[in-house]
Amino acid sequence: MKGAIYMHSVKKTLAAGLMAAITVQTSWAAESPTVIEFVRPLGMGGAFTALSDDKNAFTYNPAGMVQRTGGEVTIFEIVAGGSEDLKEAYEFIDENNDELTDFDTLPAPEQVRLANEIQNKIARLRPHAYFGADVASYVSGPLFKGVHLGFGLMGLADARFRLYNGAVAPLIDYSINSDVLLPVSLAKRWNAPLVPGKIGVGVTGKYIKRSQVSESRLSVFELDDIEVPPMTEGSAIGSDLGFLYQPSGRWNVGLMVRDFLGTKMKFDAREAEDGFAAKESRDTVIRPRTNIGVSVVPKSYFGLGHTSDRLTLSADVRDIFGKDTHVLFQDGFRRPLGDDFATNFHMGAEFRYWFLRLRGGAYQGYPTFGLGIDIPLIKIDYAFFSRELGARAGDIQEKNHVVSLALRFGSGKTEARERIKKSQELRKGVKADAPAEAETAKPEEPETEKPTLGDTKKK
Repeated sequence: MKGAIYMHSVKKTLAAGLMAAITVQTSWAAESPTVIEFVRPLGMGGAFTALSDDKNAFTYNPAGMVQRTGGEVTIFEIVAGGSEDLKEAYEFIDENNDELTDFDTLPAPEQVRLANEIQNKIARLRPHAYFGADVASYVSGPLFKGVHLGFGLMGLADARFRLYNGAVAPLIDYSINSDVLLPVSLAKRWNAPLVPGKIGVGVTGKYIKRSQVSESRLSVFELDDIEVPPMTEGSAIGSDLGFLYQPSGRWNVGLMVRDFLGTKMKFDAREAEDGFAAKESRDTVIRPRTNIGVSVVPKSYFGLGHTSDRLTLSADVRDIFGKDTHVLFQDGFRRPLGDDFATNFHMGAEFRYWFLRLRGGAYQGYPTFGLGIDIPLIKIDYAFFSRELGARAGDIQEKNHVVSLALRFGSGKTEARERIKKSQELRKGVKADAPAEAETAKPEEPETEKPTLGDTKKK
């Protein structure tokens, strides 16, 4: 028997995930939240609660929309990513395809060799692939009475599989988890009472469509005629609540309560089909999670030169009131940072120069890197980040690469971009007023950002 039945199975699994749409954790004991992390925040270590000035406000903080001076329209965005383990597992399956598919006919020494390689090398891998799409979304600037509006349709499919040894032959586990999200957000900003600055409040109402499918201990001998079981489908209507305090034009402090008051999800009953057992309907809840964050657009590089407002720094702490986690004040003020602080801490930076966006940070303590290309209408982004799969920081590192291509316009119309323009104009004015003899001096390297190609609106 010859043929790529392993690869056939993997392709069918990933294709089914792509047709569905969004990430959810492998364990289904408790429902995980709908968190759609697009490439820009991932390159910044996932620290976006206090920034959240684009369509990522639907995930990180709807109050962040109040920073927009104009609208952002995404016509379509496609995202694809996977773990480094996925590549290694694919290469192993490709190189050993014939031996795996004809495992029962191999000589005993060859079976032992292959089983040892699976046990010592492949079984530890956690291959992971995901595909996402922002079908269409809109985030406005200030509209009637300063209210900001946002809405969209987006999703992300997440697929995992694992190859390991069984008593007779190698076995495969796989799972596909997906969500489709339809959010509608409103936000408004006021002068803060009693303290200097401004405060923004945002709320998101959302409809979630969730699909899940999995199989475990699937023998390689069954893969030639594999049938993917029907997906279990559920739906929910929930809400998110966000706040953004701006003590000055450079500092933001954000707070986001995802699934405010809990999001009740109902899974439909599934009838027996194609030899797969029926499943009863069930009700579950996505519990609330509270995230806090801070961001700043510094004036200088720690006193080493003017930034021209091209640099943004941010930091987040997620799920600070988690029922089963210890993030902050585990033993009161004696331990302000709990055992789970490292796996809930995120930090990042973004540097804008002309049409380039350089990003970096730390996602759960692991370094991240990102690069964005922002040209008229077309936006290309890449990010490398790692996720912690274990209980504590440093247990199980999952390295991921993700890339996206989007058709989008209006993305530069935020307060940060306005500061950059004002800084440019101010510096140009200073040069124009300089003494005539200064013209003979060697010109200095300009510190201002070149005009963004996608921002064609003149002031």
